[in-house]
Amino acid sequence: MNGARKYVFIASIQHDATHGGAWIEVPFDVKKAFDSSRPRVKAIFDGIVTYRGTLVRMKSKTHIIAIRKDIRKALNKNPGDDVEVELTLDTEPRTLDIPDILMEAFQKHPEIEAYFQNLAYTHKREHIEYVLSAKKEETRLRRTQKTMETLFQQLKK
Repeated sequence: MNGARKYVFIASIQHDATHGGAWIEVPFDVKKAFDSSRPRVKAIFDGIVTYRGTLVRMKSKTHIIAIRKDIRKALNKNPGDDVEVELTLDTEPRTLDIPDILMEAFQKHPEIEAYFQNLAYTHKREHIEYVLSAKKEETRLRRTQKTMETLFQQLKK
């Protein structure tokens, strides 16, 4: 396997105006390079921002990697701009620190915590970022409650 290899390339940020997503296309055969059709990778953009994610095909001939809005902002880049990408296979464990406010809510509802712990890394991260991105404590509390309700509804499906 060539997974330990580092791939460096320049790519143009693509954008879907209808749905708002942004991505770059990976200019090599991902399956051959990483022995996987959906490899977890670590990307470093312009030597500044590190992103951990999965390379996917989205109705395209090539694999893509998402360039979230927060990444584009940190890079001061927009769709159409070029970005240098350093890509390697991500073999490090994916862990998240669960904030105290969410842990306190989980203590009252262990079944929701068990469901949360079984979510994909990305979904866990999204819930945590949603709670922590609130500036006021009252907003964090409200978002924690909404997160718990959302997780409960998903659990019951």
